[in-house]
Amino acid sequence: MSNATYDLDLDHFSDLHKDARGHRPSAEFWNWLRNAPKIEVQKCWDDLCAEANERERLNNEMQAEALELLELTLKKLMERHDFTLPQACNWLDEAHRTCRDWDYLDYKLCVPYGTMRSKFTGEPRKPVGFL
Repeated sequence: MSNATYDLDLDHFSDLHKDARGHRPSAEFWNWLRNAPKIEVQKCWDDLCAEANERERLNNEMQAEALELLELTLKKLMERHDFTLPQACNWLDEAHRTCRDWDYLDYKLCVPYGTMRSKFTGEPRKPVGFL
């Protein structure tokens, strides 16, 4: 009869914790995790999964609202100042002082990365993902 060992992948736990709570786990968390019963570790994992899913849902809602606001802002700039879309993008870039760093402007406007570059160049937004 062999005893199976419980193998805990700390990297995955750390990544999930960051996804759920926005920061890496503390030393106290690691100490608790290493000494906790398996059932408590599983409960912690399940809870972190639920938190990460909720955080992603809220982030998606926030980005959708930010995209609506961006579209409205660009439309108003184009109408009021007779700007082209690239000119309206430049105006936002200058207003936010991002020096044509489109990714930084995306961050400041809370829209998905690649949004402003796509609007400025007219090229479709490339999905962001793992290489």
